[in-house]
Amino acid sequence: MKNSNGITLIALAITIIIMMIIASVSIYVGNSNIKDAIENKQLAELGMIQQTVLEAYTKYQMTRNEAILVGEVVPYETVESLLKEIGEEPKIMRQAGTGMIDPDGNIIDSIYYDEPIECEYYRMSADSLKKLGITETDEEVTYIVNYSTGEVINETTIKTTSGKPLYIYTQYILKIHTMNLIELIYYNKILMF
Repeated sequence: MKNSNGITLIALAITIIIMMIIASVSIYVGNSNIKDAIENKQLAELGMIQQTVLEAYTKYQMTRNEAILVGEVVPYETVESLLKEIGEEPKIMRQAGTGMIDPDGNIIDSIYYDEPIECEYYRMSADSLKKLGITETDEEVTYIVNYSTGEVINETTIKTTSGKPLYIYTQYILKIHTMNLIELIYYNKILMF
């Protein structure tokens, strides 16, 4: 009778095969997690830049200081071609007014005009973003932003590795508030009492 205290060649081969399967699954999952982390970082940067751009535009509206709108002006054709490349339609902001009076003397809650509002797009490099207070971005990545609509496009990497467009925008309509003479007098009476 043979006394075998060691492992057989078959047991060793099976163990090696199982270890190779486990290693390949681990490598695949690790690569997938790295890709997801990079994609999430890119999308989070878009959101951070959008929030900062909208805050800067609010400051600009209050002060009308042109120095707040940093970046290099980009022709709309460049933006339009980038949006078409990522499969998005250009966003056109339209005017809306409140508290207006129609020719019959009725107060209109809101009115929409068909002509788009002129909007400028700006190219933002890392230096431009630093002027807005964003210091944690890649030096070689550039963005195209629109202060008034909150649009942000990653110009360097247009889409993520999974095909999501690196483009974000805010869905709102610019409201132009107007007061007619009756509302102005009423407003003053409230303040006096």
